[in-house]
Amino acid sequence: MICQLCPRLADHRQKIAQEKRKSFRHWTYWGKPVPSFGQWNAKLPILGLAPAVHGANRTGRMFTRDRSEDFLYDSLHRFGFCNQPSSQDRNDGLKLSDTFISAALHCAPPTNKPTPEELENCRPHLLKGNYCFLSSPSAKHSDRKINQENVRQYLQRSTPTHQCPVKKIKKIN
Repeated sequence: MICQLCPRLADHRQKIAQEKRKSFRHWTYWGKPVPSFGQWNAKLPILGLAPAVHGANRTGRMFTRDRSEDFLYDSLHRFGFCNQPSSQDRNDGLKLSDTFISAALHCAPPTNKPTPEELENCRPHLLKGNYCFLSSPSAKHSDRKINQENVRQYLQRSTPTHQCPVKKIKKIN
């Protein structure tokens, strides 16, 4: 089942997947919520704001084939947190070691600006049992006032009362 909880995000990710950027017209876009990647109980959690519209929304893996991939996976590889220095797509053989990569939102938002309701709808995907993504959240996004303390408070709130139609986001590993 593909989450449709946020109609604006669902419409946007599917529209982008169909219309595509000219330079990626030969790609088959993922066009669905992008799953988290790695081990839930990892020592190194990495939290982004949302998938890039022509990066993870295209490839199906967070921080893949976008500007952040240029340094992220190379750094993780140099320090032994993954088996290769780049990430090309979901099927490139990349394996993480004691690392968990996720985002506050699992769908690419229009103009990279999620609404508070969209962030709240996606929050259950950052939580699993009593484990919470609190080890060292370092997400900063100044133009939307999403900073480390806001992320920490966002994650510490109790579980929302609504039931998301997606029970579990499939981990890619």
